[in-house]
Amino acid sequence: MKIQQFFTARELAEIAKEAGDRVRFPKSERGVGRKASLERWNNQPSNLARKRPGRGGATEYDSSLLPQDMQIEIQRRDWCARQLIKRPQAVEAVNVPNLSPTARQAKVRDARSALLLAIEDYQIRTGTTRSKAISAFLRAVDEWIGIDGNSAANVSQNVCAKCGAHRVPASVLLTDAFRVLPELLKLSNDRPRGSIRIGRSTLYQWFKVRDARGVEALAPYPTKRGERQ
Repeated sequence: MKIQQFFTARELAEIAKEAGDRVRFPKSERGVGRKASLERWNNQPSNLARKRPGRGGATEYDSSLLPQDMQIEIQRRDWCARQLIKRPQAVEAVNVPNLSPTARQAKVRDARSALLLAIEDYQIRTGTTRSKAISAFLRAVDEWIGIDGNSAANVSQNVCAKCGAHRVPASVLLTDAFRVLPELLKLSNDRPRGSIRIGRSTLYQWFKVRDARGVEALAPYPTKRGERQ
């Protein structure tokens, strides 16, 4: 699979819009055009700014002109696309018993998938290994729990249940490095008491299952009689 290196203003705006808060970049074609004018992208040599061949002939820009957060986002998208190409045959080869997950199973599945992508995103941005990215994530969780006063059951509240003091926002810890909220961990864990602590072996197992069988395999087994029917 060939990595895309040049992007038009429209394509860059679409990438930024999908990335949301992960990037600080114009999210409209007109906004990208203004940025290109201000930063004189159109005055760059042809190896950095050129007319796209074919109908329309829109100007396309080399990704090296982009700010770091956009370059990282493009790398993340490319990595995810390559992973999806690798998985279809493995997914088809496995007989997944529950093809129609319940609402609860679907939410947990999607939360686990988002969590793994967040760890992979950190891995790409920092140029580290998956093992080290997982270790950094677990440290971030431990730090949040420590500051939170061990009140994981009250994640949505802004005041510590023990001392009444305002807690340090989760964005200072988990969302700074991994861009996830504790609520996502609670949902991924799928525990009755809403714990946000996830074990190292559990994360490795989720990665192993997803890589071998696809995202659908991250759904938990049904726990209620109605879910088994």
